[in-house]
Amino acid sequence: MRTTYSTEPIRVKQIDTETGEVIEIYPSIVSAARDNFIAAKTVRRALKGNGYVPTKQLKFELA
Repeated sequence: MRTTYSTEPIRVKQIDTETGEVIEIYPSIVSAARDNFIAAKTVRRALKGNGYVPTKQLKFELA
């Protein structure tokens, strides 16, 4: 069971869905969400799954 949370932000890469190239590296999940006009919760869910956000056709990976 987790008792503490990390104070370090989680770096995130945005990946082009067609070519697989890195589009941008964000310093945190919140900044990735803000720049792509989606909720941070959506980015977290994508990272836990296959990395894909189908409504926006975005893909994220941990940096």
